[in-house]
Amino acid sequence: MIGSKVYHAALDEAKVAHEFKLYPTGGHGYGLHCKGDARAWPDDTLKWLQKVVPGFGK
Repeated sequence: MIGSKVYHAALDEAKVAHEFKLYPTGGHGYGLHCKGDARAWPDDTLKWLQKVVPGFGK
C-alpha cells in the first residue's frame, strides 16, 4: 500500500491523469476472483477509461 501511495503522489506531481482507489477489503493479487470490496476494480477501471479516453468502449 505504501508503494501505491508513493506512486499516486508522483502521478499527482507529474499531473498525470489517474485515480487512486484503496478498497477496504479484497487484498492484493486476487484478480477477478475477489469477494471483497476490491471486486469493483474492473468496473471502476472501465468507468475511468471511458472518462479519460474519448470513445473508449464504443
